[in-house]
Amino acid sequence: MPSYTSGDLHYQVEEIESPECPVSIITPRNRLLVIQAIQANHAKNAGGIVGGPDAGKWSEQWFDIVTLIESQKILEHNARIEAEIRESKKKR
Repeated sequence: MPSYTSGDLHYQVEEIESPECPVSIITPRNRLLVIQAIQANHAKNAGGIVGGPDAGKWSEQWFDIVTLIESQKILEHNARIEAEIRESKKKR
């Protein structure tokens, strides 16, 4: 399970499980797709759309990597929020 630290807050994303480090199973081709997806996210934040606005025209690999990264970001965000809620309840 991935573990994160934010200040004094420590949390894990329980929905993600792998017997090995995810980085160790990324192939050179997949590494390139991950880099492109990160760059696309930066472009999206600047108002651009990499791959075009119609996801139906994206390649299967591109669609998979973009949706996988976005879903992992949501899982991490939710885990952080849940940890913050638990911490705030402890302080009451």
